[in-house]
Amino acid sequence: EIILVTGVQTCALPIFKVHRCRFVEAVPQAVECVEFDPRGGRLAVLRANADIEVWSLALGGWFCESRLAGAADAPVRRVAWGAHDPAFPRGRLFTCGLHGMISEWDLCTLSSTASCDSYGGAAWSMAMHHASGLLAVGCEDGGISLIDTTDALALVARLPSLNERVLAVAFNPQGSHLACGTAGGVVCVWDVASRSVTSQLVLESFQTGSSARVRKPPLVWSVLLLSDMAVVAGDSSGHVTLSMAGTARSCRASARTRRTCSRSPSRPTSRPSSRRASTTRSRSSPPRLRRRPPSSPRSEEHTSELQSPI
Repeated sequence: EIILVTGVQTCALPIFKVHRCRFVEAVPQAVECVEFDPRGGRLAVLRANADIEVWSLALGGWFCESRLAGAADAPVRRVAWGAHDPAFPRGRLFTCGLHGMISEWDLCTLSSTASCDSYGGAAWSMAMHHASGLLAVGCEDGGISLIDTTDALALVARLPSLNERVLAVAFNPQGSHLACGTAGGVVCVWDVASRSVTSQLVLESFQTGSSARVRKPPLVWSVLLLSDMAVVAGDSSGHVTLSMAGTARSCRASARTRRTCSRSPSRPTSRPSSRRASTTRSRSSPPRLRRRPPSSPRSEEHTSELQSPI
């Protein structure tokens, strides 16, 4: 204590200890990609700064089980869970990015165990077929790299280039076909065994700017290939397109309007009758006279004709 003596009173002041406190400015990062574990109960979240978070439901609620810090020079774009392997009790996790590398991560040591080149430049999309362990990677040059992940990361085949960067890839549940979406608004379905295109869908271009002649193809950011070979595609124009297998017709839906493949229902027959009735009533009602300036002799003659008895 410090004793403060004045001319009138004496008082004691407490001694305060000074503590240094530092705060970490936590800047929230946008979510780049999310992927559920096929075994259930876990979710991999990829942030814009290349950080990977693994969220789990093991304790009855969502909590961050592990976190992998991303490197500044490794712009990771997609994350995918690998097939179940007893050698990896916590699962296998794969990533790809614009640096053109595919990496496998060990969730026990939180470090990279293997990596390989994409063989097509920057990797924009990735999809895993868990039954076969085949990993499809969409690249900058428009091609798709098929990589085997059963033992090590090994290139199996390269699908021909589509001359546009591949932004989305997806296997069908059987693993026999692969769908991809490009930056040119084209959705293709590949036969994995023959490495050939079985069907192709060109999405409708949308208007850019004030001129109606300037049209730009949409960017296909997500695709889904169902078991009956139906393709679902989401593009940058805000539309979701459903292309049925074996047909050339497609359904499009957006946040503002809803469109279906079926024809629009015919108009009811009561509308024309109501219009005729309203027309009949309007004819039976006396006509309304529009006054014109009196200086015009034609208007005076017209007014007198209307007011003369029939």
